[in-house]
Amino acid sequence: NAVLEHELVILLLENHQYEQALIWQTRLIDQSTLKIPSLMDRARIYIAMEQYGSAKADLLKAKTEWDNLPPRKKELPSILSMIHELDQLMANMKN
Repeated sequence: NAVLEHELVILLLENHQYEQALIWQTRLIDQSTLKIPSLMDRARIYIAMEQYGSAKADLLKAKTEWDNLPPRKKELPSILSMIHELDQLMANMKN
């Protein structure tokens, strides 16, 4: 169940078990149909691990996923909010 796996990732992160969180988050990405939020979550894990190159790669993949969405889905408020957050994460990594 994706919800339980997401909760497990949160618990692992709270306990600084980043490698295990990364494994479970990757499973969530593989299972997702809309990968943008899962890729962003994995990017955050990489940022916590100071693996900025991997974080940037995931954020770029998420941006590509957004680019490939049908126009009507691209403009949904929830999707636009994610993309705004993605842009903020990218900007913060440049600083």
